[in-house]
Amino acid sequence: MNKDYHGSVKAVYTLVKRIFVILKDCKVFFCFGPSIKKCEIDHPAGCEKTGLIVYPKCKPGFTNWDCCVCATICPPRFTDNGLYCLKPKAYGRGVGYVLWEQ
Repeated sequence: MNKDYHGSVKAVYTLVKRIFVILKDCKVFFCFGPSIKKCEIDHPAGCEKTGLIVYPKCKPGFTNWDCCVCATICPPRFTDNGLYCLKPKAYGRGVGYVLWEQ
């Protein structure tokens, strides 16, 4: 047998060992506990699960947009377009008043 085959088998064996360590304390088919705990250790502000992946919560001043992007919270009167804030349109104040000398 060639070296690549042995290397692949060894890599699969290592991966399976890691998976069994994670699933050791699970009582269901798939366990998110270790992932959530690791995220919370790395990010004390907290974590949230989206689908099958755990993400750190967004920093203050940002909001979770879609699944995994933290977007800026828009200031008042700005339009929220998801990833960016649209500035209010400019407006006119009329033609003004003419200053006549008296």
